[in-house]
Amino acid sequence: MKKGLKWIFAFIGAAVFILLLRCFAFTSYYIPSKGMEPSLLEGDHIMVNKWAYGLRTPLAGYFGYHRWQEKPVEKNDIIVFNNPVNNNPSIDDREVFISRCIALPGDTLLVDSAFSPFPKEKNHLLQSEYPFHYPIEKREILDSLLRTIDNRIDTNVVNIDSATQARNLSWATFHQLELMQKDSAWLQPSDSLMPRKVFALIIPRKGQKMDIQPWNRTLLTNTILLHEHKNISLKGDSIWIDEQPASHYSYTKDYHWVSSYNPINMTDSRLFGFVPHDHIIGKPSYIWFSKEHRSSLFDGYRWNRFFNKVQP
Repeated sequence: MKKGLKWIFAFIGAAVFILLLRCFAFTSYYIPSKGMEPSLLEGDHIMVNKWAYGLRTPLAGYFGYHRWQEKPVEKNDIIVFNNPVNNNPSIDDREVFISRCIALPGDTLLVDSAFSPFPKEKNHLLQSEYPFHYPIEKREILDSLLRTIDNRIDTNVVNIDSATQARNLSWATFHQLELMQKDSAWLQPSDSLMPRKVFALIIPRKGQKMDIQPWNRTLLTNTILLHEHKNISLKGDSIWIDEQPASHYSYTKDYHWVSSYNPINMTDSRLFGFVPHDHIIGKPSYIWFSKEHRSSLFDGYRWNRFFNKVQP
């Protein structure tokens, strides 16, 4: 009888140890799709380090959110997080996703009208310079704004006529000028080849004030409603937050923008928007098991991936 009790206590002790390990250190997740190839393959089982960004309070839905030894996410980290748009009030009970973090709180990400990041192979277009024209009386304002951006002034100014000048600016610089000078209609591109369908998306940072504009209105209002828990509504063309008209909002959390490798796989920020820091579970460390999807019991094992470190 005593021997039997020892086995029972040993089993209970092992179960408690595994439970504590899963709650306070590591947990395992299965990769169900091809969205993260080649770093992670469909059928991989990964071990996730919950301390990578600080341990999130277990059962935060009941005990409140807190992180012990909090650390920031680094750009291009692969992160594991809870679904940001699930309506379950307990964050840690929501579905688990995995993606690469491509933009951190406070970063500016160049996206198209569907919020897809601007292709890297076309980044040279954004840095290429295009001619812009403006009224001569705006030259001092433009010079002052450009000094604020990079402390350099392009003296290669062309007089188009007695009232108009032109100079070369990159698209990225032009967008910074738009953000700094709301009444910037006086500065216009002279080149029809300039990429006009590209937007600069600022990733919200705690305490940062952001303008709500027509092109980002849906994304930002959903974020304020779901994660900032504000009463927000659209009345005509105006945004109202807590029954007050608003053209901007100061965020109370840090947010991230994540992307899958596969452009067809939409399980990333193009689908669910910003990922709040309190939704992040941890960072994948090792692949402890890997098997081809839908393979039989006796084949499909990827032995060369067992216990491999997850590569960024």
